[in-house]
Amino acid sequence: MGILNYTTINLVISKRLLLNMNNTRKETIHIIGIGGIGMSAIAEILHNSNYKVQGSDMQSNDNVDRLQKLGIEVYIGHNANNIKQAQVVVHSSAIKSDNVELIVARENNKTILHRSDILAEIIKDKYVIAVSGSSGKTTTTAMIASIFNHSGTDATVIVGGILNSSRNNSKLSKSDIFLIEADESDGTMLKIPANIAVLTSINDDHIDHYSTFDNLKNAFSQFVNEADSAILPDSVGINCDTGNSITFGFKNGSIRASNIKQHVSNIEFDVLINNNHRIKNVVLSNAIGIHKVSNALAAISVAVKLGISNADIKKGLLEFKGVARRFSLIADVKGVKLIEDYAHHPNEIQATLAAARLITKGKVIGIVEPLRFARIHNFFNGFVRVFMMFDYVILTPVHPPEDEPISGCGIDDIQKALISNGFSNVEIMNNALLISHFINDSTNSGDVVLFIGAGSNIAKLARETVELTSEVEV
Repeated sequence: MGILNYTTINLVISKRLLLNMNNTRKETIHIIGIGGIGMSAIAEILHNSNYKVQGSDMQSNDNVDRLQKLGIEVYIGHNANNIKQAQVVVHSSAIKSDNVELIVARENNKTILHRSDILAEIIKDKYVIAVSGSSGKTTTTAMIASIFNHSGTDATVIVGGILNSSRNNSKLSKSDIFLIEADESDGTMLKIPANIAVLTSINDDHIDHYSTFDNLKNAFSQFVNEADSAILPDSVGINCDTGNSITFGFKNGSIRASNIKQHVSNIEFDVLINNNHRIKNVVLSNAIGIHKVSNALAAISVAVKLGISNADIKKGLLEFKGVARRFSLIADVKGVKLIEDYAHHPNEIQATLAAARLITKGKVIGIVEPLRFARIHNFFNGFVRVFMMFDYVILTPVHPPEDEPISGCGIDDIQKALISNGFSNVEIMNNALLISHFINDSTNSGDVVLFIGAGSNIAKLARETVELTSEVEV
């Protein structure tokens, strides 16, 4: 563990904020969309580092509630008055340029930073492990965090999901080590100066930002090649400095899994490292599906790179508690498992379905909230293909509700396409009471109901359905 040279955290905000560190801490940083999973983590890290933080969001949620309990002022709704006391305004790519708070910030010459800019400043001069990829980055980051926790490796963590172990999406440490999830959707990962760049997977997603799949692959190639060292799948198909990388996988990787055994709620497997060293009987808790083994291999690769012992690697994965909304069991109703999953790309949904098939000999029902009309447009045929693999599909309105509709890309269009392809087991619902009645009337013990989507409506529907469905046993 020679790299772990612990020092007191000294978060350095850019000169664009203020030259004097002490003065900067007296400034007010306003975060637009503070309730988002990534923004709330940044807000908490800054707050716990004694910065004055406030923010706004269109509606309250669990992240907002948690921040408010910490003493962070959060305004519900966007309003010009919200930023009066702020000198710095932070936004993400989800915030449109005509947002009233951004407009007023520009008019009043306030310092405006994109989420990626302030994140890059937070981690400046730190030892950074950055995890990116089209799928699996949140789970992989969480697995690395679990290994760190159980090996005594002190690290600040910023992750794009709620860790079940801490019920939080961030952790502030006293070391120079930062473990962060680096978002690829808007190119944020390219602004992260990583010592170790971890790439989990590549799907043809976010083409609206990158224009072409080749551009996306080139961006990921830049991400791994600009780091001191890289960890990536053996079959990812991008240019990478092989002398500066570790590959993982099931066939040709330098770190490979074998003897994989799926159990009811965990996976057991062996790990072969560089063809001459084996970690036997690794047990990954709270995991179902071969894709979780891939995530674990990426996490193990980081641990091997840092010199963490086999015993601590095994302990960290055995004690892994999972991430909320990542194939999370939320209820068992008369033997019918209700599971939440964040999947929103056709490939991710197919992986979630495959995992569900592993734990049932009955039906798998998908209650799906599509994410954005542009994604439906880009992957319409892919969604239709995957939905036809379910036994029954219930479609809910597209998230977010304010997204601009695209003709021919609504949930009714998906329903029509499914029916025209011979799949008639599809309905449109957006009511927890109706869904709970459907579950009671149409399922049997052993069936699995998946609540699938990255948005807030599907999460709300899942909670309400659990409350309304009779004889819930978790």
